[in-house]
Amino acid sequence: MGGDSTRGSMSWLTEGSRGWRGESRHMELVSCLGYEAVDLMVDPIMKTENEEKVDPIMKTEYERSCLLSEDWSTKDGVGLEGENVNKPLWTRTPKEVTPKEYDDFFKSTFNEFMEPLAQVHFNVEGTIEFCALMYLPGMAPLDQQEQYVFISDEFDDDLMPRYLGFIKGVVDSSDLPLNVSREILQESRIVRTIRKQLVKRSLEMISELANREGGEDYKTFWQAFGRNLKIGVIEDTENREKLSKLLRFFSSKSEDGNLVSLEDYTGRMKEGQKSIYYMAADSVDSAQAAPFVEKLVSKGYEVLYLTEAIDEATATNMIKFGSFELVDVSKEGLKLSDSEEAEDNKKTEEFTKEFELVTEFLKSTLGTRVERVTISSRLVDSPCALVTTKFGWSANMERIMRTQAMGNAQSMDYMKGRKILEINPENEIVRGVKTLLANNEKERASDLAELLFETALITSGFPVEKPKEYAAKVFTLMKMALGNEASASKPEAGTAAEAEAEPKKE
Repeated sequence: MGGDSTRGSMSWLTEGSRGWRGESRHMELVSCLGYEAVDLMVDPIMKTENEEKVDPIMKTEYERSCLLSEDWSTKDGVGLEGENVNKPLWTRTPKEVTPKEYDDFFKSTFNEFMEPLAQVHFNVEGTIEFCALMYLPGMAPLDQQEQYVFISDEFDDDLMPRYLGFIKGVVDSSDLPLNVSREILQESRIVRTIRKQLVKRSLEMISELANREGGEDYKTFWQAFGRNLKIGVIEDTENREKLSKLLRFFSSKSEDGNLVSLEDYTGRMKEGQKSIYYMAADSVDSAQAAPFVEKLVSKGYEVLYLTEAIDEATATNMIKFGSFELVDVSKEGLKLSDSEEAEDNKKTEEFTKEFELVTEFLKSTLGTRVERVTISSRLVDSPCALVTTKFGWSANMERIMRTQAMGNAQSMDYMKGRKILEINPENEIVRGVKTLLANNEKERASDLAELLFETALITSGFPVEKPKEYAAKVFTLMKMALGNEASASKPEAGTAAEAEAEPKKE
């Protein structure tokens, strides 16, 4: 903008808008201006030879003119003196604009071939005045890049937070300061006020889409931009409650792979249930097969399956939904309803006394690899599982952090959760270890303890530290299962103690 004016203009928000500043397209994007001492950013190619120059210092009358092409017009018509008096779409009232006009504007302006999922068009009047037209695209950009382009300046995240970068539209305000530095803009009360309104209206638009009958439109939206909302839960503490209602996850009670909301979950919770349970894994199949969910699912509790890398961080930052705490079922201290908890505590006390020798032996055998060995109240079929301490990474988060290119190995050691081995006292393998110890067969019991621990690492989502040695033990067991004890009498290095050789037949 030229001159000394600090008033102006239209700001254009979009992503992937690389063609906006080119030639005739540039002219189409110039907003309707005409305030004091404002020099329009008119491309020289669009200026006519008969254009009259107006000295901004001598200009005293307010004049608003639109220099837009017919594609941006709302009504066909020309003024008495030949000037274009068409109003741009976003400056009209929403009642005057048809759905087709909204869709055509979106497609032609943003080079989209799909119709938008939703749009919001509003005007704000008061101390600060502006109008805005925003769209929810029907699909994510193919290049997955977020790029914001503005006619008067590149505001980046000043008007919209990062997680809402997929929204496209127009913001037109005569109150935006333009001839100031980027740093002053970031501190501008006007920009903060507009930003707050834009975020509010954007979330209302998404919420309206989520509540539409059928839910197919929101399913399409979620597949394209669901991760953005999860990032919003982490970054936008002010709108975290609103964003949490828009989240969707897989569930142990999902039908045909449909996603469920947290409101759906809490609406069908069991009587006396205090928490929202979730299991973080790399896939739904892995989450379903995890030993941590066995008892919960068998007793009819619903478990959310968090399968994306960002999901666990989202749940950790959210902490609660309403009055219900989000609980990771792979960590220690899992509690059910009061009645079931009392019953479990009673059984756990009995089994703790009965298997005291087993837990002490397993701890001494495994040493520092486990924090402690306890009786489990969450297992049904599995003989054991490795849960992590409450404060620290879960197995899933540890897996994610290991894949980070710039990860710090030293800091990872501090963040890893300590492993706690929980054993199932009703499992025949655990009872077998108890029998071996009663018969003073500690060497065989030690071999089983090692195999139990390494198998629990796999089923609980941890990597096996020495996979070759673990494989050798499994191969030895396979040979023994085939009845070939002679060949199994000398197992590979790192296996259990040598088996007794068969006596020679005369």
